[in-house]
Amino acid sequence: MVGCCRGFGSADQGSADVKKPLIINIHTLPKKVLQDMPPKRLSALLLLGLFFNEAIWLRRLLIQSTFAFRKSADPEPTLNLPALGSLVIFLGTILIGKIHEGKNKIINLDVKKVYGKESLPKNIENRKIEFLKKHDSAQCKDIRDKLTFHYNHYKNTGDEEIKKFIENRINNDLIYQPKFSQDQSIENTFITLSQFLSTDKLQEIMGKSTIEESLFTFVNNIDNLSVVYCQWCYEIIHHILSLIPNWAEMKLEEISIDSPAIDDFELYFFTHPPADPKFSEVAT
Repeated sequence: MVGCCRGFGSADQGSADVKKPLIINIHTLPKKVLQDMPPKRLSALLLLGLFFNEAIWLRRLLIQSTFAFRKSADPEPTLNLPALGSLVIFLGTILIGKIHEGKNKIINLDVKKVYGKESLPKNIENRKIEFLKKHDSAQCKDIRDKLTFHYNHYKNTGDEEIKKFIENRINNDLIYQPKFSQDQSIENTFITLSQFLSTDKLQEIMGKSTIEESLFTFVNNIDNLSVVYCQWCYEIIHHILSLIPNWAEMKLEEISIDSPAIDDFELYFFTHPPADPKFSEVAT
């Protein structure tokens, strides 16, 4: 796994064109190995792979958009600044939601059927404790419960209550103000909520005096949580694979690629769509 990036709030913008080797291990499993795997174990392996992949990609997008937000404020704020701020919160709340739901699934796995034993190795149990400590922290709970709207206790909230909640929270910092029609469904209301940038609430949760400080604290909380979550998923995946007979003899290929730092690329929220219709067709 790639380590944490440099502090989001620091003045150091990183050095351009600096590339470091990234080592990638590729394991090749014969088809029969997967076919012979107990159904519960195979299902858990595929599910953990999905959780791991989603978290890694969302984390990289979150970090890159955060660096872009910081760069957009220097030397003068641009129109990209509030848009990138909205993107950061949007990606962050999606990631922390994915982690929460993934945690619920992993904890509820049938240990005996998946791992063949009543308990997991001590190192994985210790990683789980480390993860839950971060997951259950006050700020992470507030991000999930007060800034994200994908949880069960909101599902029974009436349309009018949600609309009133939003209308009470509109301020001049928002990119747009949501408008509701009589026939708007609860699903569309939740979509609006997911894209809703509430700067005052973010500052309240993070306990910072500025939106910039609040945003960097918000990202650091989620980033630290996602690193431990990915480590936890990876260690369980590796343990499941180690249960395969003759696992040590399976094909392993190690490759090294030159990878730039994640903040060496410019990211713009406002961009032109492809001019060539053929490109659009391929992209979709």
